[in-house]
Amino acid sequence: MKLPAGPVGLPVVGYMPFLGKHPHKDIAKLRDKYGSVFTLQLGVNYVVILDDWEAVKEALHKDTFLGKPTSSPFTVVNTDNDYAKSIVDDSGHSWSEDRKLATQVLRELGFGKTIMEVKITDEIHYLIKRIDETDGEPMNIHEVLVPSVSNIIMQLVFGHRYEYNEPTRQNLDQTLDQMPHVFNRFGFLATAPVWLARIAFKMGLYGDHKKFDYSYQLFEYELCL
Repeated sequence: MKLPAGPVGLPVVGYMPFLGKHPHKDIAKLRDKYGSVFTLQLGVNYVVILDDWEAVKEALHKDTFLGKPTSSPFTVVNTDNDYAKSIVDDSGHSWSEDRKLATQVLRELGFGKTIMEVKITDEIHYLIKRIDETDGEPMNIHEVLVPSVSNIIMQLVFGHRYEYNEPTRQNLDQTLDQMPHVFNRFGFLATAPVWLARIAFKMGLYGDHKKFDYSYQLFEYELCL
């Protein structure tokens, strides 16, 4: 397949070493040189960049480009032969069917209905009460925003909320705080050779991966009640 023109990358790592702290600015410079559609090598993968509204509209309004890469961070780190794709890394007809099912379940849980607005409003009252308890003293708003948001989800999925000072609540919040740290590493897993990504995952990410076991066990317990 002939790809659009683009900068030449290095073996294995591609053009990634040349993208600085602000990749979007570097890509904007490449757009000035190669046009609104160009190819960029990220790791061992070649990615076609669409840096123009008309190009995006032309490419994405058809089913031709609905497919997702066969290798994703989720498939790379999972070596089980019976691994089933989720809606996150699935595509095509199966993705469409999964999306319909997920949308139906969300609606049954209250998504887009008055019941969700009520639960959000109730949780906001808890949030305001918690902030008022500080008597105007400085506080880390992150410590109340994270449990407040997750409590809304819990009320919809579990049917109840957790108080801020409950050990279960605090352990879950610690896990949620780790998510950005873990997902930031997924970029490397998605662009590196599969064998290298799996080695890196086992050496560096495995400990982080195990931290999510608590959340998995909690959800499994609540949903089986």
